[in-house]
Amino acid sequence: MEIEEKINFAKKELEADLKNKNMAFLIEMMSSRENYSPLIKEWRKNVTSSVDLISHFAYVKARSLNKNENKMELLELLKSKKYIDHKEYIYYALSFFCKNTHDIDLFNFLMEKLSHEKQQNCKINILLGIDEMNKCFGNINLTPIVDLIENRSKIIKISALRALKHTCKDGIEDILLNLFTTTNKSYIKDIICDPLKSIGTKKSIPILEHAYKKTRDTFLRNQIVHTVEDIRKRIESKN
Repeated sequence: MEIEEKINFAKKELEADLKNKNMAFLIEMMSSRENYSPLIKEWRKNVTSSVDLISHFAYVKARSLNKNENKMELLELLKSKKYIDHKEYIYYALSFFCKNTHDIDLFNFLMEKLSHEKQQNCKINILLGIDEMNKCFGNINLTPIVDLIENRSKIIKISALRALKHTCKDGIEDILLNLFTTTNKSYIKDIICDPLKSIGTKKSIPILEHAYKKTRDTFLRNQIVHTVEDIRKRIESKN
């Protein structure tokens, strides 16, 4: 068997294991720093990339979880002392399961954890999974996300702002617009445009257009243009 065939076989074997084995195996593979085949370095002449890692395939699998038994296994792992150092991976898998299934109880469970978790990576991984999730359903608690937009950590603040996309709760737009008008940081204004594209109303448009006239930041100007366009399209589609 040629070296390339052996590597492809190893990749398919890993993908099959990730599909068929339990959540404990998935979580352990997410934390792995090993390549899926020891032959990769030889094949690529010692040049490797992140897609050669076992963890790459484990993360891909984690983002597709949607079976209730997956959730139950993950919640049990979260309680286990054995997996206390793997919490960030468990939260990642749970948050994408939540996105895929719109599980209201799990969403509110994750929000409770978001409020009390001290590890930054755990908070970020919870926010990552629900980022693109449609959050216009049920009685969901968005307060823990809103609280984090004032966090001193830049990456947590950005992750929280992005996680406010696709929400329908009253007051979220006002909170975003208040931060947009009071911050002097262009990158924060740019990030706020992201959720405004999906939740902004007519009240956002004059504020955005005023900011467009004031800023010389070309990237922010482009973001504002696209944001206003998206808001207007949504308004027109409802009429």
